[in-house]
Amino acid sequence: MSYQDKPIASIRAALKSLLNGKLGTGVQLYDYFPSEGVREPCAVLQNVGGLGSDAAVGQNVGAGTKGQDVTAIFQFDIYHSKSSGRDEIADLLLYTLWTNRAALKSQNKIEMSPPRRIQDLPAAETGERLYRKSIDIAFTITMTAAA
Repeated sequence: MSYQDKPIASIRAALKSLLNGKLGTGVQLYDYFPSEGVREPCAVLQNVGGLGSDAAVGQNVGAGTKGQDVTAIFQFDIYHSKSSGRDEIADLLLYTLWTNRAALKSQNKIEMSPPRRIQDLPAAETGERLYRKSIDIAFTITMTAAA
């Protein structure tokens, strides 16, 4: 019997697999914020929060299996040199995630919540001409182990 013992890594890998190559021509998807900074156009995936809760009464999710729901909030930061380009990437990201909710659930056992925040943000530094949008979405997966 295999158990889900890597909830955050599993969500991140599923999102990367789903979004990579689907955000437009030349758009880079970073699964972590790169220490050397981003190269636009791009989308950056970061885990910015989360919480856990019992998956069922007494944590029993199946015969001989206990579980705990882990909800991780992932922030998607979109960067582009034009505001219209930034919005185009954000729309592709939102649409791709929304139309693939069923696949995330059936293939990866990940539940996607509606976006919690969609916001234009100012450039990181004064004088920088890089448009940014930030989107927060919660994803829930059940971490499991032998009961």
